[in-house]
Amino acid sequence: MTSHPNVNALLSNALRSNAIAVLDYTSQTHAIPMKSPLYQRSWNPVGVVMHNTSGLIALENMAGDWATRANPPPSHLAIDQSGRVAYFVRLNYADRATENTNKHISIEFQAEANGGITEAQLKSAAVIYGFLHDVYGMEFAIASKKDEKGLAHHSLFVDPTNPEAHANCPGAAIVARKAEIIELAKKIAASINFGDEPTGAWDVRVSRWYWIYQFSADGSVTWRDPYNGRNGAGTWNSNGTQISFKWKNSKTVETWDIPFKTDPRTGSCEMEGEPRYDVIAARRTG
Repeated sequence: MTSHPNVNALLSNALRSNAIAVLDYTSQTHAIPMKSPLYQRSWNPVGVVMHNTSGLIALENMAGDWATRANPPPSHLAIDQSGRVAYFVRLNYADRATENTNKHISIEFQAEANGGITEAQLKSAAVIYGFLHDVYGMEFAIASKKDEKGLAHHSLFVDPTNPEAHANCPGAAIVARKAEIIELAKKIAASINFGDEPTGAWDVRVSRWYWIYQFSADGSVTWRDPYNGRNGAGTWNSNGTQISFKWKNSKTVETWDIPFKTDPRTGSCEMEGEPRYDVIAARRTG
């Protein structure tokens, strides 16, 4: 799966709607010559890795600093002490942060070595995590091992005996705030407005059936029956007035009308051997 390019714009909208300033340095970072170039991730990220900049380097200077290094370690995002968020690697790409994982989104907190984060930084991190939950289905979980899903931190991924491994990154003060970030992210995830983008989870009812759809910003979608465990996958596409679906190994014809309406009816669905039924769908908030 390659991510829909709109995913970065969607996050920017979510941040700005929460009064958070956004800067974009991805064109600079992606242009840095690297021994191992940045590449598009072919699966959803499973967690976030937190980093500490170990000094109050300005967001405006980070891409230039990385460019001077023999093996640039750019992270996806950075948050300064005022809460501003800067992009350095597009979300649909694997980063080159020093934990060397292509399964995570990396965030640098502007902070002194072993220092903590501000309330503004915590809020920005929570908006990002809530967004990643909605878009990628990222679990609201605290990771205490490198192979666990959820909110992780850099030192989980390094050899603690290596003096160059940043074995104390991001430091105890930042790690201690994981639970606060997760709890605020849960509240924010339920309030993010994606407009006419279906990205996220939906409760879908068609006649006697009930399914949970999970839309990804890359154009993929899955369905799951919570009662019998049956599930499937497909793709969705928007032409500006309708969202159409193509379900794998299925002849079902399904469309949703956009803009989404306030009344229950969302669209129509016609399954093999069945008449056409109304679709009644609502975005999940839990």
